[in-house]
Amino acid sequence: MMEGYTILSLLLCLSAASAIPSLVRLVESDGSTITNQGRVEVYANGQWGTVCDDDWGQNDADVVCRELGFTGASSFMSGFTNFKTFGPGSERINLGSLKCEGDETSILNCPMGVRSKCSHFEDAGVICNEGSIGASSGPVVRLASSDGSTNQGRVEVYANGQWGTVCDYD
Repeated sequence: MMEGYTILSLLLCLSAASAIPSLVRLVESDGSTITNQGRVEVYANGQWGTVCDDDWGQNDADVVCRELGFTGASSFMSGFTNFKTFGPGSERINLGSLKCEGDETSILNCPMGVRSKCSHFEDAGVICNEGSIGASSGPVVRLASSDGSTNQGRVEVYANGQWGTVCDYD
């Protein structure tokens, strides 16, 4: 019986480790992070940055929303529409020319084409579906902290319709 818990703990740790480098957030025009809609930003190479809208589409938006714990995206925004709705980013542009197939677990796992020169007038945005993921979508891992930190916290897994913590045994 102990071996089953050890294997489960190992699998959860591997899932959490693979989720940590692919930090994604949605940002409002005033710079605040919001839950289900906003300008898409990813944390890569030690810095937050936006996603260029070159080749941005529904599959890319669905991957971002699922990575954040939603069932998918109700819409995606690019160019001037996103600029007017969620405002421009101010940091670097970390990703562009994404070609997600839609089944990736992280936006960082999506293939990328050749990125052209991008400006913050071309930042990508999404509006995620209101409902959170269901049990059939498989486990999703997140870091939860009381101070709003995105790079540290308690490891939680979404399974069977609810969020739960991971036991530190072994």
